[in-house]
Amino acid sequence: MSPLLPYNDEPHHTTPVTFQWTRTVSNGKEMYVATGACPECGCTMTRRFTAAQYAQAKGGGFWSRRKDPGSQPFSTLCRCTSLHTDRPDGVEIGCGARITIASWTNGT
Repeated sequence: MSPLLPYNDEPHHTTPVTFQWTRTVSNGKEMYVATGACPECGCTMTRRFTAAQYAQAKGGGFWSRRKDPGSQPFSTLCRCTSLHTDRPDGVEIGCGARITIASWTNGT
Protein backbone atom coordinates (compact mmCIF):
# COMPACT_ATOMS: atom_id res chain seq x y z
CA MET A 1 0.00 0.00 0.00
CA SER A 2 1.25 3.49 -0.84
CA PRO A 3 2.16 5.77 2.05
CA LEU A 4 -0.14 8.69 2.80
CA LEU A 5 2.66 11.20 3.22
CA PRO A 6 2.08 14.88 2.44
CA TYR A 7 3.49 16.46 -0.71
CA ASN A 8 6.31 18.83 0.30
CA ASP A 9 8.28 20.85 -2.24
CA GLU A 10 10.63 22.29 0.41
CA PRO A 11 13.18 19.50 0.98
CA HIS A 12 16.37 19.61 -1.06
CA HIS A 13 18.80 16.80 -0.36
CA THR A 14 22.25 17.84 -1.53
CA THR A 15 24.13 14.82 -0.19
CA PRO A 16 24.14 12.35 -3.10
CA VAL A 17 21.82 9.38 -2.69
CA THR A 18 23.06 6.13 -4.17
CA PHE A 19 20.99 4.96 -7.13
CA GLN A 20 21.49 1.91 -9.34
CA TRP A 21 22.42 3.05 -12.85
CA THR A 22 21.90 0.96 -15.96
CA ARG A 23 22.59 1.74 -19.60
CA THR A 24 20.17 0.54 -22.27
CA VAL A 25 19.67 1.07 -25.98
CA SER A 26 16.09 1.32 -27.25
CA ASN A 27 15.17 2.07 -30.87
CA GLY A 28 18.80 3.02 -31.48
CA LYS A 29 18.81 5.60 -28.64
CA GLU A 30 21.14 5.30 -25.67
CA MET A 31 19.40 5.72 -22.31
CA TYR A 32 20.56 5.76 -18.70
CA VAL A 33 18.13 4.60 -16.03
CA ALA A 34 18.61 5.47 -12.34
CA THR A 35 16.58 3.51 -9.79
CA GLY A 36 16.57 4.02 -6.04
CA ALA A 37 14.64 5.29 -3.02
CA CYS A 38 13.74 8.92 -2.37
CA PRO A 39 15.37 10.04 0.91
CA GLU A 40 12.31 12.14 1.81
CA CYS A 41 9.41 9.71 1.35
CA GLY A 42 11.30 6.39 1.07
CA CYS A 43 9.42 5.40 -2.07
CA THR A 44 11.17 3.71 -4.98
CA MET A 45 11.55 5.88 -8.06
CA THR A 46 13.06 5.58 -11.50
CA ARG A 47 14.52 8.40 -13.58
CA ARG A 48 15.50 8.03 -17.25
CA PHE A 49 18.01 10.18 -19.10
CA THR A 50 18.86 10.02 -22.80
CA ALA A 51 22.49 10.36 -23.77
CA ALA A 52 21.83 13.89 -25.10
CA GLN A 53 19.78 15.07 -22.10
CA TYR A 54 21.64 14.76 -18.83
CA ALA A 55 20.14 15.67 -15.49
CA GLN A 56 19.71 19.26 -14.44
CA ALA A 57 22.79 21.34 -15.09
CA LYS A 58 24.54 23.84 -12.87
CA GLY A 59 24.16 26.47 -15.58
CA GLY A 60 24.73 26.52 -19.31
CA GLY A 61 23.51 24.16 -21.97
CA PHE A 62 20.25 24.19 -23.91
CA TRP A 63 17.31 24.76 -21.47
CA SER A 64 19.76 24.18 -18.59
CA ARG A 65 20.64 20.71 -19.85
CA ARG A 66 24.16 19.47 -19.61
CA LYS A 67 26.20 19.47 -22.77
CA ASP A 68 28.26 16.46 -21.63
CA PRO A 69 28.18 13.95 -18.77
CA GLY A 70 30.93 15.47 -16.53
CA SER A 71 31.53 14.89 -12.84
CA GLN A 72 28.78 17.15 -11.44
CA PRO A 73 26.10 15.39 -9.39
CA PHE A 74 22.70 14.75 -10.96
CA SER A 75 19.73 16.54 -9.39
CA THR A 76 16.10 15.57 -9.96
CA LEU A 77 12.67 15.85 -8.41
CA CYS A 78 11.27 12.74 -6.74
CA ARG A 79 9.59 10.66 -9.46
CA CYS A 80 7.83 8.07 -7.27
CA THR A 81 4.34 6.92 -8.19
CA SER A 82 3.08 6.58 -4.59
CA LEU A 83 0.08 8.52 -3.38
CA HIS A 84 1.03 11.69 -1.50
CA THR A 85 -1.66 13.93 -0.04
CA ASP A 86 -2.15 17.53 -1.16
CA ARG A 87 -0.17 17.04 -4.39
CA PRO A 88 -0.71 20.17 -6.55
CA ASP A 89 -2.94 19.99 -9.61
CA GLY A 90 -0.95 19.02 -12.68
CA VAL A 91 1.71 17.15 -10.67
CA GLU A 92 1.03 13.48 -11.29
CA ILE A 93 4.02 11.84 -9.58
CA GLY A 94 6.56 12.47 -6.82
CA CYS A 95 6.53 13.75 -3.24
CA GLY A 96 7.97 17.19 -4.05
CA ALA A 97 11.53 16.56 -2.85
CA ARG A 98 14.50 17.65 -4.95
CA ILE A 99 17.25 15.11 -4.52
CA THR A 100 20.82 14.71 -5.67
CA ILE A 101 21.42 11.28 -7.11
CA ALA A 102 24.81 9.62 -7.35
CA SER A 103 27.45 11.40 -9.42
CA TRP A 104 28.48 10.30 -12.87
CA THR A 105 31.82 8.61 -12.33
CA ASN A 106 33.19 6.98 -15.46
CA GLY A 107 30.56 7.32 -18.19
CA THR A 108 29.29 3.75 -17.87
